Amino acid sequence: MLNHRRFAGIVYSVQALLNCSDTSLILACHDATLRHPLLQRLPFYLHQELSFFSVTHTEYLLHDSRIQSLCDIALQTGHIWYYRHTQRDAMLAAPLERPQGLLGVLLCSRKEPFTPGDFRLLQQTLPRFSQDVERSLEELSSSLFLSEQSSIQDQYEFLSLVCHELRRPLTTIKGYTGLLQSCDEAIESARRQRYLQAILTAIQHLEAAMNDLFDISCLTSGRFTLHCQWIDLVSLCTELIEQEQERIEEARPGCYTLRLHVETPLPPIWADPHRVRQILANILDNAIKYSPQGGLIEMLLQQQAIPKQPPRINITVRDHGIGITPRQQRTLFQPFSRLHHPATSQVSGLGLGLYLSRKLAEAMQGQLVLQSVEGKGTNVTLQLPIAPTARQNDLPSSTTCEIRHSLL
Repeated sequence: MLNHRRFAGIVYSVQALLNCSDTSLILACHDATLRHPLLQRLPFYLHQELSFFSVTHTEYLLHDSRIQSLCDIALQTGHIWYYRHTQRDAMLAAPLERPQGLLGVLLCSRKEPFTPGDFRLLQQTLPRFSQDVERSLEELSSSLFLSEQSSIQDQYEFLSLVCHELRRPLTTIKGYTGLLQSCDEAIESARRQRYLQAILTAIQHLEAAMNDLFDISCLTSGRFTLHCQWIDLVSLCTELIEQEQERIEEARPGCYTLRLHVETPLPPIWADPHRVRQILANILDNAIKYSPQGGLIEMLLQQQAIPKQPPRINITVRDHGIGITPRQQRTLFQPFSRLHHPATSQVSGLGLGLYLSRKLAEAMQGQLVLQSVEGKGTNVTLQLPIAPTARQNDLPSSTTCEIRHSLL
């Protein structure tokens, strides 16, 4: 079905001109100069595959053998043909011609019979209608060509970004491995350990990037599996904060402080613990990347009740870093979106973390909300329903569900 905005004006003009109750535009053109893929597949005859645009007609009319014959004859002869049935409206088929050949046919119907004056009026205006149709098709072809070029450019940019991001850890691994190979056995233990730690960090960075790309691929294909169960968010967040703090202290002692605040006792929630942990780890990682050294990063857990909605748990990660401008906030949840700031020019990443985190939250019927003030800091809140799809007593202890619809 073609875009009605481009052809509705033509069809309505014919309908008004002849006072028709129904009017359809049927394209039967396979001109190689028109690059619209739908048109490239169109054969000449009506009873085969055609592009069909209608105001009130429906495609079942094309299965009527008499209407098929009427349009076939109009296409083959290049003349207007008329059909009248005692128990049906009068039908008229008018071919749309141009110097290179036929474009298609206008199919019109009304209660009253068509008169010789209607035929003459339509014959006079058909060249203009043909020009309008051809112009619309050329515009479609041009826009499609530009869209394809833009898509190809986006693919090249994506490949360039991925290659650049993967090359950095590979270069680190290659460099430090070479140093270890070239050093004699007497190399001090501290230096050897530093080299090995750099290699391990690069491998972890590479693994994280590949995992993000794999998750995006699963989401794009429309097949994504969640392993839901009842989870204790306080225990999960406590363990995550402790592990992140330990990791930070090993890499940069005293640089950041992570704190967990729980306002009230919280009930368990029905979610995928691995995906919840993945989302929170992404948010914490961003908070650490964009906070000044010595900064405080807080995680706040609280239950929220909203009228006429299931109760939910909010998990907010708050930093006091550089903040995000309103303009940057509008694109931050798009894939491959990076925060551009002089203080973060050395921050690595594909720009998939927040995009992937929001999609994972939505897969668990939750939300990811961002609030930020430039120069003061950022709050990112993961909102998850306690029991999203059923009453708590109706849910099993664990289950696996497969998300088959596209989440992108």
